Amino acid sequence: MKIPKPQFFVLYNGKEECDDIQTMKLSDAFESIAPGEVFGAEISLELTLTVLNINKGHNTELIGKSDILSGYVEFSDRVTCYQEEGSELPEAITRAVRECIDEGILKDYLLKHGSEVHNMLIQEWNTETFAEVRAKEAAHQNSLENARRMLAHNLSPTLVAECTGLTEAEVSGLQQQMDAHKSIKAM
Repeated sequence: MKIPKPQFFVLYNGKEECDDIQTMKLSDAFESIAPGEVFGAEISLELTLTVLNINKGHNTELIGKSDILSGYVEFSDRVTCYQEEGSELPEAITRAVRECIDEGILKDYLLKHGSEVHNMLIQEWNTETFAEVRAKEAAHQNSLENARRMLAHNLSPTLVAECTGLTEAEVSGLQQQMDAHKSIKAM
């Protein structure tokens, strides 16, 4: 039995520069040891995506074929513009929803689901912010662990601070914790 050839598309409306159309492969994200190998094995699954930039001014012919897609592009562009003008994200979303409804852009959808759209976009922003904070915390924890190792090899706190980016007070605090731990173990 033959099945239709699957095609996968990503509609991109992010802030980074992106070609109108580009192809991405899942294997490009794999850690590889040698071309075509992942952890010593051949790639057994490949997924090819077509990425379509739907930011305003890109792929206009495609976007013009769908009222829903063109409305989404207009809505997203307004949110971005209002943020660039200085509005906080919640205010930018609320303003874009209100104006799009008034102008008949995605009106039925936004009247039914406007609060869901608002909450979803706020959640996405919170998720991005959370990921950034977690990455910073992980980097800080890594610096602390490196400092502990360096102190265990009797390097000076000043040198440890310089090498890890930690403050001398943080390094001194680590040193005190390590000394206290050694004292407890010695008992």
